[in-house]
Formats: sequence, C-alpha cells, structure tokens
Amino acid sequence: MLTTNLALTGKYDYLNEKFDRLYRWLKETDLHALPAGKYEIDGKDLFVNILEYETTPAGKYEAHKNYFDLQMVIEGEERLDYIPTDRLTPNTEYNPVKDVTNYVWTDEGSRLILRAGDFALVGPEDAHAPHIMSGDKPVYVKKAIGKIHL
Repeated sequence: MLTTNLALTGKYDYLNEKFDRLYRWLKETDLHALPAGKYEIDGKDLFVNILEYETTPAGKYEAHKNYFDLQMVIEGEERLDYIPTDRLTPNTEYNPVKDVTNYVWTDEGSRLILRAGDFALVGPEDAHAPHIMSGDKPVYVKKAIGKIHL
C-alpha cells in the first residue's frame, strides 16, 4: 500500500529499482528469524532496520527529508497514523545525523492498522506515528523498516 497526495506523484519514482530491490529482499529473507538490528542491502542507500517492541497508547509524529520509510509489521499488530508535514508544527529542529524532525501531536491524522505482512510507504512529506496500540492493551510487534534514500 502506498498513500500520498496526487500532487506528489511526479516528484518520486515509486517503481524505482531501489524499491523493487527492497521488496525482493523482504520477500526472500526469513524476517521472523532475524534478530533486531540493521541490515544493509546497499549501504546507506538501501537498508532495513528490524525492531521489536510493545505498542504504546500514544504516538509521536516524525518525518524524514532524505529517506522513504517502508514500515512493515512482521509479527503483531499496530496502528500507524500519518498526516502531511505541512499540517503540523515541528517540536524539534531537523536532525541531519538521524534524518528526522519530530512534530507536535494532533488527532487529525489518518489511521492505519498494520497486521503481519502489511506495510505503509511514507515519503518525506508524510509525518508518521508508529508503535501505537490498535486495541485496548499493548502487544508485541516485530517490524521491518526499510529505508530508501532519495
């Protein structure tokens, strides 16, 4: 699944070879067997972070300038909220080392429930808040976050 605004469709090549390489890596790798950590596919241009955590009742919005995020649940279930960055107020300065800006929370974002095998592809204009409980109690999530350099 990809969600974006029609105005951005000419800005990025969503079928770029990097995206295809990431999809193939995710399909061909036993993600359940991988421990948490960073897995390079093509150095800083294309890599995957495997995370394990418990979902939380609230999230925080973040966005990146230099990378697309492919947020894919391997095990468990979580809510991921997203909203265009131009509708938010930053609450941190952009950190170029971590390629992240954090934003003031709002309940006005759209909500997705991601289950095992589901992913959302979010671009630089998409602030996203992962790790949120989809139900009334925290659950374990194992997730792959693909990082695709622009």
